[in-house]
Amino acid sequence: MNHADTKHPDTGRADRGRADTGRVMKQSTAQEKWRSVAAATGPADRIAAEEGVRLAYREAGLAEPGRVLWTDSPLSAVTLVRGLTDQGRSVRDAVRTRPWADERRRLHDALGPAGWAAHWQSTGAHLWDLTRSLADRIRAGVTEAVTWTGDGAGPEATAVRLVLLDAVLGQHDAAWLAAFDGHGDRLAGLAAVAEHAGWWWPYENVAVVCERPVELHRDEAGRLDRGDGPALAFADGFALHAWRGMPVPATFLAGLAGLTPERIRDEENAELRRVMLEYYGYERYLAASGARHEHRDETGVLWRIELADEGRGDGRGRQLHARAGRHPPHVLAPGASGDADRAGGRRLDLRAARRRVRTTRPDLSVRRVRAWPGSSAAPGMVRRGEGSRRSGVAYGRRRRRVLGCARRSPGTQHRRDRL
Repeated sequence: MNHADTKHPDTGRADRGRADTGRVMKQSTAQEKWRSVAAATGPADRIAAEEGVRLAYREAGLAEPGRVLWTDSPLSAVTLVRGLTDQGRSVRDAVRTRPWADERRRLHDALGPAGWAAHWQSTGAHLWDLTRSLADRIRAGVTEAVTWTGDGAGPEATAVRLVLLDAVLGQHDAAWLAAFDGHGDRLAGLAAVAEHAGWWWPYENVAVVCERPVELHRDEAGRLDRGDGPALAFADGFALHAWRGMPVPATFLAGLAGLTPERIRDEENAELRRVMLEYYGYERYLAASGARHEHRDETGVLWRIELADEGRGDGRGRQLHARAGRHPPHVLAPGASGDADRAGGRRLDLRAARRRVRTTRPDLSVRRVRAWPGSSAAPGMVRRGEGSRRSGVAYGRRRRRVLGCARRSPGTQHRRDRL
């Protein structure tokens, strides 16, 4: 027996360990590469992108497009496509959908169900939510910009959405391209376009390709976020404005620098009011509003703010009770019970109100409120979007205390039926 030809068992384990380490490093490198691609801004490499377009057509068994047209944004691309008359039919299925499905099936068969799931988690899964949400926001922004409506209804909006369905997402297909990276060349053309340009539209005779954005601002969670300008902007002026992922109008952001406590209280939209409070600062708001400390317990701190009421006509003021703490277990109505104070309002008896007004459902989007003797509030449902203008409860988690609404349910306000 030739002992020189016999491997020690540990040698095989070491070889497998090195192979696993190499595979993990390769997956990590691919993920970082495509994360950078998804967030890339600035001018496209048009020569490299056009070569990728032609390669994608050839890989699909199609003739190369006669023309490659460039636009500055998805909005201008949609406008251009809708004005074309000689583009021919869309070949997106042949260029993108079928090769995509074939490669996924091949890799799934090679790795097995468990292996494919693990592979996806280590490559594309981390990019999926970021790129999908950004693509959805761009589609919604294009539809709104073309139709000038926020509801996305009507034949014009339908026509725009149909054009958007013909798009290949380029850099925003990074999640899938990360999963397929290094596993064959069938998607090489698509990958080349994604690395060097933005969205593109493949048709029989024409390919329309758009530039990448010139600005992209996101918070630590990857959401669009900017308080002094567009969070996503293209060279032609098409832009999306957002604060911590929530879409906001450009005019709204322009007014944040001049915020006052009165302006915050006058805002009827609960989500915009939350943005105002986050920008202005909760501690600063309480100080500027003359808030008085009322009570502290294990759920947080209750503050009281005296509000002038222009509409009552009886000279009495109103009170806003702002709750700041870890949990929002109760709905507290201003002036619900207790002794009348010198201003003519009512001092809230916290313990009595806590016993008498409770939410009976954990879903914060719809709350059932139980009335108590002597209260003006009637039992019933307080639904999303309802609420009085200047009364309510501000509470929430440590860093997300919300004035007049529950943090977990955008747009919800809790109110008394009359003051």
